[in-house]
Amino acid sequence: MPDQPDKTKQVLEEALRQLYGRAVAVPGQRDNYLQGGDGQFLGTITENAFDSESILNPYGPYGSIYSPTSIHNVYSKYGSAYSALSINSPYATNPPILFLNRLRRGPVTSNPYLPHSILTEVFLYLLKKDLRALIAGQIPDRVPAPTTARIYLRAADGAFLGSLERNPYAQDSIFNQFGPYGSKFSPTSIFNQFGTYGSQFSSLSPFNSFTTTPPAIVIDRREVAHLTKNLYLAGEKVDPDDLENWLQRHGL
Repeated sequence: MPDQPDKTKQVLEEALRQLYGRAVAVPGQRDNYLQGGDGQFLGTITENAFDSESILNPYGPYGSIYSPTSIHNVYSKYGSAYSALSINSPYATNPPILFLNRLRRGPVTSNPYLPHSILTEVFLYLLKKDLRALIAGQIPDRVPAPTTARIYLRAADGAFLGSLERNPYAQDSIFNQFGPYGSKFSPTSIFNQFGTYGSQFSSLSPFNSFTTTPPAIVIDRREVAHLTKNLYLAGEKVDPDDLENWLQRHGL
């Protein structure tokens, strides 16, 4: 019975989805929280990761990757790359709204054309790396590049797109397929074919053969090449499908 473990996993995941679906209730008054574009409460923003209502609680109804009310569930309408209500859809028209101190701060979205919005990658970065700044409302326009990264990708809009360290376990590496810069579901990954930085139609993507604004490869704070499929772009170019070989050839 070689497929028994897979069937057991599917049964457990379905049981968790049903459990979370029944457990979600209208919460009490909260100061800092996320609310769906359809009015659904999507969790509190708190330093207490054990709070059952916390977006950061991986076992709670708003933080679990299995919960239908979690932005971390890439199959839910709030986390899918296709849903109009999702933080991860570049075409979302009604994404979740961030409230700080009970005041509406703006929509959290991967759609760069929505006015007065907070980019998803910025929100997730602050949520996981600088929660106090997020709660204080100190929200930058783009994700800052980590000072410890010697070699990394930087988008034309200034966004950090991941370290080029060839370590599949490094959190910030684009070679970590489960990390924020290597996952095909992440809005900050060049491997997300539906995202701003990975779509073949986006001017910020290395896979757009006509763009003049692809990501740059940065080494020691100096741009050394562009990562792009555009063969006619001036300067040194690296094909995204040949990136790992290019790094090896340069001893990086």
